[in-house]
Amino acid sequence: MKKILPIIMAFVTSLFFASCVMDKMRPPVIEEALIEMPAGGASSAVATTRHGTIGSTFNINGLTITLSNAYEYNYSSYTNKPGHVFLVFVFEIKNNNSTTVSISSTRNFSAYVDNYLTPLDQAAIDVASYDGFYPIDGTIASGRSIKGIVGYEIPKDWQEFEVEFARSPNKDKVVFAVVAR
Repeated sequence: MKKILPIIMAFVTSLFFASCVMDKMRPPVIEEALIEMPAGGASSAVATTRHGTIGSTFNINGLTITLSNAYEYNYSSYTNKPGHVFLVFVFEIKNNNSTTVSISSTRNFSAYVDNYLTPLDQAAIDVASYDGFYPIDGTIASGRSIKGIVGYEIPKDWQEFEVEFARSPNKDKVVFAVVAR
């Protein structure tokens, strides 16, 4: 009996922790932004910007990128700043090139909350990892895909958030926008 009791206690404790983590997640408390798609085409010598939201898929420089979902996490005890929440975006990227491609959350993604540049936040990524999400960083072989997240800590009264993806500076980019409900 003495050997079984610690095992039972560990199991009960892990179930309690898992239920606490799931209670803090509010998926998704975000609406798709109403985006006006640009009319006409642009010259191939000029960098273009395309706009989308949750569920949008674009082909850009040999990659297919989709914003699958966005989640807001409210962890008041885990957040670095009072009055802030974590906003996490789930992306899927397929490499349609004939060579491998590296994806970096810090190099390929930038974000703006209510028109202000905001940095990636490791705590947001850590919190989302409890739900099985991992950073989108990695090298994708030709014909293969990667699924992962980028995360940010932002004011809880945010109104609009944009995540930009570009293969390199001054190249074509995609802007995914969401608005708070």
